[in-house]
Amino acid sequence: MALTRALVAITVAAGVATVPAAAAPAFHGGVSPLTAAVKKRMTPSVWRPGCPVPLNRLRRVLVTHHDFRGRTRRGVVVVNADVAQRVLRAFRLMYDAGVPIRRMRPIEAYGGDDFRSIEADNTSAFNCRAATGSSRWSQHAYGRAVDVNPLENPYVSGGRYLHTMSDHCRSCWFRPTERVGERACPFTTLYWDFLIRHEGTLAGNQRMTLQVRNLGRLGPAERAAISQRATAIRAAGGAPPRALTLL
Repeated sequence: MALTRALVAITVAAGVATVPAAAAPAFHGGVSPLTAAVKKRMTPSVWRPGCPVPLNRLRRVLVTHHDFRGRTRRGVVVVNADVAQRVLRAFRLMYDAGVPIRRMRPIEAYGGDDFRSIEADNTSAFNCRAATGSSRWSQHAYGRAVDVNPLENPYVSGGRYLHTMSDHCRSCWFRPTERVGERACPFTTLYWDFLIRHEGTLAGNQRMTLQVRNLGRLGPAERAAISQRATAIRAAGGAPPRALTLL
């Protein structure tokens, strides 16, 4: 539950405009098995024999959500039964926080085509496919991954990844590879602080094996320094304290 709340907080902090919760009707949601008609629609574009999860292990999660115009909508994602209640809680928290979702349609509405779904900024979950650039099953094939607003799609990363994937760090005084110290990148500090605070939950996620292993290499003193600096950054409203930026 703590990780769910943290992920919702990141979604809100990513710059997506929120809808005032007081103005919205109450949240409604539920979990149900797949009907025969739904199973037929999913086969074979989304599910087929040989997929790692049988259809009877999947569930539809129907939820209320805000759209980007402030209207209340209903949407559906299909997920593994073992995460369905957690996914429902996550969407309830996002709704209560006023986080908008463009649309939520099961991916068979797009013929099982991830790219068509992404181009529609569609929030979706189960799809029996390989991980991008790999022959291994994606977590979507297990029904344990949800892409929320894929054209906005907030996620957690450190400065090193930002530096590799963009020119965001090109003229920045901070060093994206450093976690602590006066020139440590705030993105990097906050990334490692997030891992530290949710280590117990993340350790149970096979997609986080490498990150948790790297986290285990940090000693108590460095962990404490990361947490202290992250607290100072958050206290400054997400920006590094003036003393840290040399401004």
